[in-house]
Amino acid sequence: MPKSAGQKLKLYNLARIFSEETDFNSATGEYHGFTLNEIIEKLSKLGIGVERKTVYTDIDDLREMGMDVSSTKKGRSTIYYSASLPYGFEMSELKILVDSVQAAKFISERQSNAIISKIEKLCSKYQRTELQHNISMNGRVKTMNSSVIYAVDTINCAINNDRQISFDYYKWTLRDSELQKKNKDYTVNPIALVWEDENYYLIAYNNAEGEPLRHYRVDKIKNVVILDEKRDCGEFIAGFDLNKYVQSIFGMYGGSEEQPVVIEANEELIGIFKDRFKELSVTGGDDKKFTAQIDVRPSGQFFGWLFGLGDGVRILEPESVRAEYVSFLKKNLSLYK
Repeated sequence: MPKSAGQKLKLYNLARIFSEETDFNSATGEYHGFTLNEIIEKLSKLGIGVERKTVYTDIDDLREMGMDVSSTKKGRSTIYYSASLPYGFEMSELKILVDSVQAAKFISERQSNAIISKIEKLCSKYQRTELQHNISMNGRVKTMNSSVIYAVDTINCAINNDRQISFDYYKWTLRDSELQKKNKDYTVNPIALVWEDENYYLIAYNNAEGEPLRHYRVDKIKNVVILDEKRDCGEFIAGFDLNKYVQSIFGMYGGSEEQPVVIEANEELIGIFKDRFKELSVTGGDDKKFTAQIDVRPSGQFFGWLFGLGDGVRILEPESVRAEYVSFLKKNLSLYK
């Protein structure tokens, strides 16, 4: 007698029952599971007739396939349940994934909800309530450009295949949530993608520009096309230190050429500098102060960050950067006279 469509999908439906409707909460010691008779009844409602000995064999088959089906006594009955999440996930890891998706500024609200729905399918209906824990995301700014994640994927593909890309670049207008295309289209050699200040940035090289190394906000990029031309930046990439480049830029706003700047600061600020400059070179210190050399691209953003540390820090050298910082302070002070 030929098997019914239900019989052909028996293992699939049995696996779905275990993954979606059973679990074990190690924190509370609570089990959600089914007896053998309850499993048979559930399969029967799906048009799948089975005998008890067949269910035992099917459970063994699921275990052979990697599903962690366990059993325990509940009263006088034995219940069967899924003892772990698929692919080796832990609930704490799923919670982190959900929080990251909710917090990610470059993912639109609609896309966030869709991704979280997919993450929820990795755990049972009881565990899904745990994913809705008390992390406050109220008033979180999300991008209106839903093409960001697709642009990221295309750019990654171009980098992996050593190809140039072209794209349209936009800028914000005074009208809320509206991007206006700039006059110029861009063709560049993509170097890397960086997630900084809650945004994705494309780091790109263009040897036809006066400033060959540029970065672009990916949420302002549209219509990315991978070109047939190979990247023309092999020699540059060979000596390029991405981490050092990103560390030298404040707020991803660029600045002048990178140069060493020597600062003196109060010792309680050492943690702030170590957090910002992973390879901080401390050259000396006394009287509860330290002196350090940092490699930065001086800019208004850098000076603003420095000013935010108050009178506990000052620039020692070079003199040109000291003068530039003084000019920055005077210019901003003049706005309040």
